[in-house]
Amino acid sequence: MHQKFDPRHMARLDSPERREMLPPERILGEFALSEGETLLDVGAGIGFFSLPAAGMVGPGGRVIALDSSAEMEAELERRVALSGLANLEAKVSGEYDFGLDEGRADLALLCTVLHEVEEPVRLLRETFRCLKPGGRIGVVEWLPSHIGHGPHPGARLEISAARALAEEAGFQVAWSRELNEAVYLLYARK
Repeated sequence: MHQKFDPRHMARLDSPERREMLPPERILGEFALSEGETLLDVGAGIGFFSLPAAGMVGPGGRVIALDSSAEMEAELERRVALSGLANLEAKVSGEYDFGLDEGRADLALLCTVLHEVEEPVRLLRETFRCLKPGGRIGVVEWLPSHIGHGPHPGARLEISAARALAEEAGFQVAWSRELNEAVYLLYARK
């Protein structure tokens, strides 16, 4: 059972409560995002992670923020214009075709995206294709046991299922663990 986020509720994506549950700088740090790198933010929404990441990678780095929703991308473009960041590019993309050249990114972030798509391995393979040799992927997903936020529990992936999907797509999983009572992290290499 897949459950896609409704863009009409995009204001929920930038609440103080969400910032506490999903601290962007901490999570990006866990995935070792460094100055000068290129981040591919898949399912970027309104830029919850993209905007802080652009600051973290600095002027020598780049953030490519992708979303399949034109409404989300338009809101992110508005936020980018207000921020004055020159190293963040927002694009509308297909779910399984990002419209990017092979080997563009050092790190790809998929935050609460895998449970939304019908074909998660296909999405992960496209992500794999867009990473440089030795590139990394960071996945954030809802714990099935968490109540109160996120999709219906039946739409959530167990950590073991997310690991298996990543491995099937060609990734070598380095680690996975709970971040807090709501979400878990998975980190893997190409």
